[in-house]
Amino acid sequence: MGGYGSLNLGHNHPAIDEALQQVQEMPNFLQVSIPAVASALAVSVAAVTPGELQQVFISSSGSEAVDGALKLARFSTGKEKILTTDTGYLGTTFGAVSATGKADLRDPFAPLVPGFNSVPFGDTTALRERLSSDEYAVFIVEPVQVEAGIHVPPEGYLKEGEHICERENTLFIADEIQTGLGRSGELWTYDHDGAEPDIMTIGRNLLGGTIPIGAYIATDEVWQAGYGTPDKAMLHASTFTNIWGCAAGLKTLEVLRDDELPDEADELGAYFLLNSS
Repeated sequence: MGGYGSLNLGHNHPAIDEALQQVQEMPNFLQVSIPAVASALAVSVAAVTPGELQQVFISSSGSEAVDGALKLARFSTGKEKILTTDTGYLGTTFGAVSATGKADLRDPFAPLVPGFNSVPFGDTTALRERLSSDEYAVFIVEPVQVEAGIHVPPEGYLKEGEHICERENTLFIADEIQTGLGRSGELWTYDHDGAEPDIMTIGRNLLGGTIPIGAYIATDEVWQAGYGTPDKAMLHASTFTNIWGCAAGLKTLEVLRDDELPDEADELGAYFLLNSS
């Protein structure tokens, strides 16, 4: 929970500060074009995410990324219902808080967005039974529940969840906003199970402890089913393309690769688990 999962590079990393200096003179408000720095970040994110993920939408926060991912899931499948997990946490905007399983964070804002249901975290039997109705657009899940108290699922849960979703014609969203980019000992926590989601949400750790940024990334199949034609391309948009945040994100990926921080997290995590038992 250190830094709410946003300080995988610590405070004021010198490489991130240098990257921000390099883009200070560039325009930072570009709505209808695709700046080179944003394009480079999108290509880099697509190169390091699992499976066939390649279509990147850059947002200003993790909650925005979750909302965007859920909208894409509904739009591309034509289904309304969304399945989440009990006690899960997915953000604070209306879509994200409606998907949140923690009642103390969700219920004060009722009535919420309709169509959300949840199953116990780590329970593939409950997941299979709920999805058998063929009513759900998507199942969205954190690979480790953080806000709920650091709940680690059974081994194989994420890969089996992927297989269940595939069999039941339901999209599978990996929420890596708090757990991704090295914090679990792999670049993505889903890599521990070899899972390959249809959509992934990222943020917090992508910013290198500096400029807020988030993103969701989808397979080309899912993206084309939703926003793949000119008349639909701008149905989901964001006012800002944050050049500084994109520069920080690019440098963060580079630092994670060169400094082998996921390996260090893996070593320290094993130590803490051993000494807490």
